[in-house]
Amino acid sequence: MSVKPHIFKEAILTIENLSLKLGDALILRDINIEILNVVRSDTVQGQVVVVLGRSGIGKTQLFRTIAGLQDPKSITGKVLMGTEKKPVEIGQIGVVAQNYYITSRLTVMGTIVRAGRQGGLNKKEAKEKDLSLLDKFGIIDKRNFYPAQLSGGQRQRAAIIEQLMCSEDFLLMDEPFSGLDYLSKEKTCETIQKVAGENEKIRLLL
Repeated sequence: MSVKPHIFKEAILTIENLSLKLGDALILRDINIEILNVVRSDTVQGQVVVVLGRSGIGKTQLFRTIAGLQDPKSITGKVLMGTEKKPVEIGQIGVVAQNYYITSRLTVMGTIVRAGRQGGLNKKEAKEKDLSLLDKFGIIDKRNFYPAQLSGGQRQRAAIIEQLMCSEDFLLMDEPFSGLDYLSKEKTCETIQKVAGENEKIRLLL
C-alpha cells in the first residue's frame, strides 16, 4: 500500500517541563512533548497520536493533566494549545475514559444534545449535529436507549460522540482497547479511523 507524502507544520499541542505530584508521590517528571500538524495533499484527515508505556507508568494521569483536570497546585510546567500556545482550559480537550462512562439518567440522545448545548450550540443545532454523528457512527437506532441498554462498543461510540459535540479539536482516549476481545478491538479501530476522518481539526491522543 502506497503512503502519501506528508509535511510537518505548526505545533498543535506543546507540553513544557511538565511534572505532577500527588501528595508525596511524584507521578510525572519533566515531560516535554510537541505534537506537530501532519498535512497530506488532497487528503482530508485528522491525526492520531499514540502514547506508549507500561501499565502504571502514569499515562492516565498525563491525560488528565493535558485535559486540565488536575489540581493546578499539583502541577509544574505548561500544557499549551495551538500556534498561539495558550494554556489549556477545562473543556477544550474531550476525554473518553477507559470505561466509556455516560450518564444513565438520560437517553443517548439526551446526553449528547446536552453536551452540544454545553459546547455552545443552540437546541436545533445540537439536535441536528447529534443525529448526524449518531448516523455516521452507526447507532442512530439507539438514540432513545439508556446506557445500560447498550453494548460496551455502543457505549464507547456514544461517549466519543458526546465529546465531539463540545470538544472538536482534541480527543483523549484512555486505553481504548483495554478489556476488549478481538472483534471489539477491530470495531474500535474502525471507530478511531472514522473519528480521525471527520475533518482536519480532529486530533486523537490514545
